[in-house]
Amino acid sequence: MTGDPRAISPLEALEMATIRGAELYGMENQIGSIEPGKQADIIIIDPNPLSTPLLRGNAMDHVVKTVNSSDVEAVIVGGEILMRNGSVKTLNEQKTMKKSRKTAKKVWKYLGI
Repeated sequence: MTGDPRAISPLEALEMATIRGAELYGMENQIGSIEPGKQADIIIIDPNPLSTPLLRGNAMDHVVKTVNSSDVEAVIVGGEILMRNGSVKTLNEQKTMKKSRKTAKKVWKYLGI
């Protein structure tokens, strides 16, 4: 290992995270690439907040090196939209946050803080 992020290309990094990972588990016929008959999880990225224009020639670099979670506009898993425009569609966020705060208070009390 070199510790140098340039040791592999953005394309190689993306392949390692997709098709090579599927091959590792013997699932390349079901997942790992976007093809008819395969399952796919997809994110849609908002190109507007990116610091440089998103072009065909630099899209791979952006996806691998620049994009972070705040740039994700939508998440689709198994054909179902789970998140769109920053809003999770599969759970009640307010109810979840209320429960999380209640649980956190219990943890802090247990820890004596």
